[in-house]
Amino acid sequence: THVGDCNKVVSNSDLGFLVKPEDSKALADAMLELIKDGRLRRTIGQNLYQKVELDFSEKRVMETLIKIYTSHLK
Repeated sequence: THVGDCNKVVSNSDLGFLVKPEDSKALADAMLELIKDGRLRRTIGQNLYQKVELDFSEKRVMETLIKIYTSHLK
């Protein structure tokens, strides 16, 4: 759903689908599209895997935490 920071991760259909909260029809439509299209499922899965590997690797998370801690110590 399109809540919180989901739109920072799922920015377009290459990474998934964003639906408005409580829009059950849009959610069902997105799920049906994924059920029917195996190639789309694989593409989205691979794209998300790569994004998570890049954006949430241990090194990247540690760099971010160090920046946050350092900024609060000043």
